[in-house]
Amino acid sequence: MLRYQADIRSLCFVALTLALLAVAIRVNVGYVSLVIVPSGTFLAFVCCIITHNHAHCPIFKSKLANRLFDLFLALAKGHSVQTVVIPHNQNHHVFHGRSGDWIAVEHAGTLSGVPRIIRFVARSVLTMARQRRLTSAPQPTATMLRSMNEQRALIYGFALIFLMVNPASFVLHALTPWILAMLILVSVNLFQHDGCDLDSDVNRARNFTSSIGNWLLFNNGYHMIHHRYPRLHWSLLKKRHELEVLPYADPSLQEESLILFLYSKYLQNQVASPGQTEARANK
Repeated sequence: MLRYQADIRSLCFVALTLALLAVAIRVNVGYVSLVIVPSGTFLAFVCCIITHNHAHCPIFKSKLANRLFDLFLALAKGHSVQTVVIPHNQNHHVFHGRSGDWIAVEHAGTLSGVPRIIRFVARSVLTMARQRRLTSAPQPTATMLRSMNEQRALIYGFALIFLMVNPASFVLHALTPWILAMLILVSVNLFQHDGCDLDSDVNRARNFTSSIGNWLLFNNGYHMIHHRYPRLHWSLLKKRHELEVLPYADPSLQEESLILFLYSKYLQNQVASPGQTEARANK
């Protein structure tokens, strides 16, 4: 029933996230929260990545199976699966980070370091909320609306029960990871496009090539090739990246580690475009 056997890993991560939520209901806020909150945030973020992949290339061959999986996936990350389709599939993949993109790099302004990330996330979230309400924006289909309502009913029902059983635990162990995971997801768009040549066919996105990171995040690091082939299954991205991007792209846009990139380029206030990198190298 799966379109690609590699998605067994996707199902396992979603199941693990839901299992942590089930445990969190019965756990009071305390020292254990120091484990549950970061673990829940990471797993919810992974489920956001799985949602992104699923929105481009549905996991199951059966429409009914995909509809049922959407329910589990929505509960795991706290918002509907279809929420990503309009701002990501129908907007971001049209404008590729340029002006007109609801999460355009220009939202970061001229700030550097952590303030640059904060400004980008804040303005991107506000822009998405404002733009998607306009009549000129792409509109969800009747099928999408039905699925979104089903998933929201499940999330709200779960939240209500969780609040009745353990309200403090819900806020800290479920709501907080859901919100943080969404904010991290938005910020990743900055890391993938900041300082890139947004008009280039091979340099409009930054790639993160760590094998561990890409195993955990389903090859999300190979971002340039994803923009070329958005419907290509995540398990096939690495090979295409090595054939079509790596030989031609700017080497400065091929990063090994996302964590090291964040430290060196933002925490040290050193965000640089390929042109700036070359200029410093020639000094």
